[in-house]
Amino acid sequence: SELLSMTRREQSKTFEPLLNTMVSRLLGLLLLLTSTRGNAFVPPRSALIQSRKESGGIDIIQLRGGDSVSSRKVMTQLDDASSASAVEVAAEEGPAKAFQWTVGSVALSLFLFIIAGIAEIGGGWMVWKAVREGKPKYWAVIGSVILISYGFIPTLQPVEDFGRAYAVYGGFFIFMSLIWGRVFDGMVPDMGDIIGGCLSLVGVLLMLFWPRKK
Repeated sequence: SELLSMTRREQSKTFEPLLNTMVSRLLGLLLLLTSTRGNAFVPPRSALIQSRKESGGIDIIQLRGGDSVSSRKVMTQLDDASSASAVEVAAEEGPAKAFQWTVGSVALSLFLFIIAGIAEIGGGWMVWKAVREGKPKYWAVIGSVILISYGFIPTLQPVEDFGRAYAVYGGFFIFMSLIWGRVFDGMVPDMGDIIGGCLSLVGVLLMLFWPRKK
């Protein structure tokens, strides 16, 4: 009985420090979670470092200078340091440069507008023929695949803004649809078609190459 009691006392001495450590770590973690709830923690580019110490069962974060403060206060300082760091990075990178057209980017943009027009008009034309004019059903399948592939072509544009890129493409689509109808269906555009198509093309080219500053 006495031997068993001594064994239990020895086990108690062994496990008590471990248990205290686990409890203190858990309390420290809960404190950190409470102080950062609703704010994502982002490590800053600063001289702040973290070192964990057990002090009364609460984890302490220590600054490089040697002064220790509570976790909640340090988290506020870390957030401030992160914001200041982001400002420093932006200042180092300098102001963003506005997009400048070159001969290569102009040629690429016009080429992609034309390829996109061929893909969308051609794919839609095949579906139209299958549904409305009795062409084989596989025409509709092929046309649908072409239409899906068309959706990826504008993403290659050097134009930065989605809305402007698609608005400009709309003018190309109008003009090219008239040409497609003339070549493949024998449709003869009248004066209204010609004037309207030319106005749309000129209008979108004005939108595309209008000098802008950002």
